[in-house]
Amino acid sequence: MIKEQVEVFSPHLARLRARAFTQAKRIVLTDGTDGRVLAATRMLVQESAIRPILVGKAASILPHLEHMGISGEVDVYDPDEDPRQHDLVHLLRSRLEERGKAIPKQSMLEAMASEPIYSGMLLVQAGLADGLVGGATSPTATVLRASMQVVGVDPQHPVVSGAFVLLLTERLPAGQDAIVVGDVPNQASNSWLQSPSILPA
Repeated sequence: MIKEQVEVFSPHLARLRARAFTQAKRIVLTDGTDGRVLAATRMLVQESAIRPILVGKAASILPHLEHMGISGEVDVYDPDEDPRQHDLVHLLRSRLEERGKAIPKQSMLEAMASEPIYSGMLLVQAGLADGLVGGATSPTATVLRASMQVVGVDPQHPVVSGAFVLLLTERLPAGQDAIVVGDVPNQASNSWLQSPSILPA
């Protein structure tokens, strides 16, 4: 239903979707056991060249993938079982040191790196994935904290901003997320002025 609405009311979004689906990229989905994410994973496997990487307990995720018949076309990253997790913990420590942050105790660092959103960001930073979609079951603050601590912010574009797009029957209004932008009123205003409030339908 959503796919049909996008195609009818926003050719622009339909073109973006078509372009994205031709890219043979490794995309991390950090909410690996969420029903919506599993449904999206099946769609990606069936309709795109994207290789999904689901983060979470393999014992919980694999039965769902097997039931959908796509277990061989999806990678599962289980922080508690994957031997690469040791390297990701070391990478997290390095990223925190580079930013001059206090380094937690090893046990806390390992627990932090095992959180799905952090594991996903670390996979991207390590070059083991090309991109990430997360936040279905995590607060926005958690996603932003992980992305800024692990991936970082481009010094040339230091303002972190976000937007919501509502899929309505006749138009696609987009609004900037002031909570994400934070306490940078002038830059936030400039960012808002440079972004469309209504996407072309």
